[in-house]
Amino acid sequence: MHNEKPQTFIDIDHHELAARVEDYDRRGWRFVNICGSTVEGGVELIYSFSDGLPLENLRLTIDNATEIPSVSHRFPNAFFFENETHDLFGVRFLDISIDFNGEFYTVSVPTPMNPRSEKAREALQAAGADAAADAPAAADEEV
Repeated sequence: MHNEKPQTFIDIDHHELAARVEDYDRRGWRFVNICGSTVEGGVELIYSFSDGLPLENLRLTIDNATEIPSVSHRFPNAFFFENETHDLFGVRFLDISIDFNGEFYTVSVPTPMNPRSEKAREALQAAGADAAADAPAAADEEV
């Protein structure tokens, strides 16, 4: 039986990201993905790396004004995740190797996963009003 945990989470400050990523690259680990989640005060990012097992995750929280250095120059497949995270959460990455400039996804409102986005809030409010208008009224029908 394997006693190691299948993954660990390491909380870091965004200033540590570049050095940590460089270390994973130097040790021959592979980049797995970036996962974003809206949290109080900004966006939580989890960068996952693997060398078989265990999976290691760098976890950091940033506010909407913070710019993050791209890791795509060390791990080329990261550009997919960075463009996605930019389009859905509004996270700004510096020097992405292939930058879609906010057009990786076609979305109805900019940064739809970031409720701090004014346009996302407006779209949610409008959708709520539309849903209420489309909902069938309570009727005195026999079923």
